[in-house]
Amino acid sequence: AIVRQNHTANAALFSAFRADYTVVSRAIVAEHCIALVRTPLLAPFIERVTHGDEAVGTALLERIEALVGQARITAWGLRVSAAGAPALHRALMVEHQTVTIDALLRDPAARERPLPAVPLLLLRQDEPRLAPAGDTELRAADEVLFAGTNAARERLQQTLENANVRDYVLLG
Repeated sequence: AIVRQNHTANAALFSAFRADYTVVSRAIVAEHCIALVRTPLLAPFIERVTHGDEAVGTALLERIEALVGQARITAWGLRVSAAGAPALHRALMVEHQTVTIDALLRDPAARERPLPAVPLLLLRQDEPRLAPAGDTELRAADEVLFAGTNAARERLQQTLENANVRDYVLLG
């Protein structure tokens, strides 16, 4: 069977159908290419999930859906550096704090509430780690790929850039 996919939201349906050949519209191809350029960690993540353990990918998708609900899911990368995450970088390098992924993913509006975001991939010293655990301690130069809502991405950015927000999120 040959099928034509017109919307990215239908990807799971087309995958489940297992057609002999799927024609994908140029808009979907362009959208995918733009996402890979904007979020370089997306390519190694897709590679790991595609050629790795399907159960890990399924578990990540279920976790994302549980946290995000019906909201649109977005992916973004974080590089722990003075330029990309100055407040976090200072906490690690100058203040010698220990910061885990879970601690970082607290809502700056109410720190007891987790942000609707899931870490998909940690790249440390060119070694990708799929689905890093929440208790993973971050280090300078780490790169992390997240999936979640745009609001979660924006709130996390506040924590990464503002030392006062960072201290509230991490220390209370």
